[in-house]
Amino acid sequence: MQEPQHTCFAGVDVAKETLVIAMEGTSAPAGVRTIDNNCSQIRAWLRTLPAACAVAVEATGGYQDVLVKLAHGQGRTVYVLNPRDVHHYAKACATRGKTDRVDAQIIARYAFKEHEHLRPWQPPSERALRVKELLRQRELIASTLDALGQGLKARGQAAIRALQRARSQIDAELLQIMRSEPDLRAGYERLRTITGIGPLIGAAVADLLTERHFANADAAVAFTGMDPRPHESGKSIGRRRLSKRGSPSLRRLLFLAAMAARRSKTFAPLYEKLRNRGLKTTEALVILARKILRIAFSIWNSGQNFDPALLKQACAKP
Repeated sequence: MQEPQHTCFAGVDVAKETLVIAMEGTSAPAGVRTIDNNCSQIRAWLRTLPAACAVAVEATGGYQDVLVKLAHGQGRTVYVLNPRDVHHYAKACATRGKTDRVDAQIIARYAFKEHEHLRPWQPPSERALRVKELLRQRELIASTLDALGQGLKARGQAAIRALQRARSQIDAELLQIMRSEPDLRAGYERLRTITGIGPLIGAAVADLLTERHFANADAAVAFTGMDPRPHESGKSIGRRRLSKRGSPSLRRLLFLAAMAARRSKTFAPLYEKLRNRGLKTTEALVILARKILRIAFSIWNSGQNFDPALLKQACAKP
């Protein structure tokens, strides 16, 4: 379905209780207005917008959810923007000061100027929402267990056992979800053939590749924020740093996969090759994590299991 030609954009600065709205575009009504962040006022405001008006908001930890769902439900194109991108755009526009009004105007202007390069928001599936929630809970349990083990030791054994049981229950539910659909189960089991990918990391990567349809492996790497950003000007070549645009939790899991894989016969030669080039441990592990994600992308789309021999051949090349 082809997107409508947008003639205006509503930029919304979201707070817990209010929405500050600015408009940009050829058919945009003038002025900035403020409404309450609740269903009734949002619905009433959406009805006043021109048919070809898109809505743009920053991701604000969930305060934008009601607006985003209602606007999408009316068939409008919705953009949920990275706050860091909007922040840098505001600096480039030389804005003088920061207020809710100015923020809304910047969001509207950013969407108006850059919408052709933005991905419209799509609602995640119920399964994806549940997987993300389980992964979030498991990460919280893991950090709590680590703190209890270091701080309480013998005194915290009862709490530790309770958390371990909760972790086991989460792992069991994740496995049940991965086996709930034939295609998902087949893809998940193929991912598990990759050295370093266990049940937890396999579930996270399977969820990513099910919900997002990437054009290529580079796009998947960029989405996770593990893509290196060049910093070059003239003859000056600066240090490359990761973009870190995606989910920190997913990057952490892929890094853990690399840590496990580097000790294996399959990935150890590649890891040693990277270290022999003078790379530090963290740098080598990040490259290994990117490699694992690229392999996962290939396996997910090819329908084939992981073949260590192919990786060995690639590592043998100078």
